[in-house]
Amino acid sequence: MKKDKLLFLIDKMENGGAERQMLKIASLYQGEYDIDVTSLYTATPSMLEQAEKLNFEYVVLHEFKHKGALGKIFQLFESYKALQKLIINTDYYAIFSFLEWSNVLAVLARKKSRKNRIRLFLNVRNYLSNQYASKGQFKLRIAKYILPYFYNRANGVICNSHAIKQDLIANFGVHKKNVQVIYNSLDLKKITLDSQKSIDCIDNDSDHLTFVACGRLVEQKQMHSLLLSFHQYNKETNRNDRLLILGDGEHKTLLENSINKQTINAQLIGHQDNVAAWFKKADCFLLNSYFEGFPNVLAEAVALGTYVIAADCLSGPREIITNFEIIDYKKTLPNVYQTDLGVLYKSQYNAHQVNPYLVRALKSSIQYINIHSRNNTKTLLQDESFGVLPWRKVLSV
Repeated sequence: MKKDKLLFLIDKMENGGAERQMLKIASLYQGEYDIDVTSLYTATPSMLEQAEKLNFEYVVLHEFKHKGALGKIFQLFESYKALQKLIINTDYYAIFSFLEWSNVLAVLARKKSRKNRIRLFLNVRNYLSNQYASKGQFKLRIAKYILPYFYNRANGVICNSHAIKQDLIANFGVHKKNVQVIYNSLDLKKITLDSQKSIDCIDNDSDHLTFVACGRLVEQKQMHSLLLSFHQYNKETNRNDRLLILGDGEHKTLLENSINKQTINAQLIGHQDNVAAWFKKADCFLLNSYFEGFPNVLAEAVALGTYVIAADCLSGPREIITNFEIIDYKKTLPNVYQTDLGVLYKSQYNAHQVNPYLVRALKSSIQYINIHSRNNTKTLLQDESFGVLPWRKVLSV
């Protein structure tokens, strides 16, 4: 018997968190449906390999790369035309799109192809008000004007935190009945196996604590502020704890210069395929982002039992670190808020200066880090069904 087909669409396939989640979600429908995967921009070889291992068909929309701002716009237009043609020529039962360009173009392509019977689910993976505000108020106003027109024409809008849901409804005019929260799920078996592998850069026998941060070295992640705040913490406490930063990005040189100039006890490790081993062996995991959606690295660290200190940014950390007990982002928390899993501190949009709340959080956490037991950590993230069962119900409604 011939299976129905599903299409999974995303802006880029470059081994980011959204791409990995998309493939994981697609795998939940495998067996019952045939799966096609595609992206607006050319996929990297490693992502193509992952899709192939899962027996997904990767559909190439086009094979040309265009440079510069105008080139990217031209590439998007080519992808849109190819997407429309793909939808016309393929009998898809449903389409799942991820991230804003894919969401908008999927709605437009379905409408132009006159195949409105195809069910369309848009996925939002970041807190959009902060994402667009970080690029300027003009872009934020444009997004608030454009997105409701498209998002309210989909069969559903799925986001991965309650803050994103609140943002979409209050600030982007998306109909409340259309928005659903489904948290990211974790591959617990893989994370656990990866965490058991050996790495040489962490010495757990040292008298000093080792802190790990992980993410792209870009403005959003505020790694420079994290670095300066960590150095301030060491100076104020007369400690010599160490910070290891996993990831690459455009701020690499800036961070290297700060480390060398101020003699900061920190090291840039670069991109790592296996981050779980670093999280498991670190004394504490740090996250200082200005905005997120549902930070997978934070969730993985918590699931492994590592003590965490994270900015109470929009969105995700509040829900993760309170074990999903606090999902209301209108509720005011103390500037430094202790939980069984770690500490939340007041977030600041301050990518290149010390965050005093982070310094306070670090200082207040020393005693808790020293007595923290990984084996006694209890979190919903350790449940195999977390973030899985709701996806299986999406197409049954």
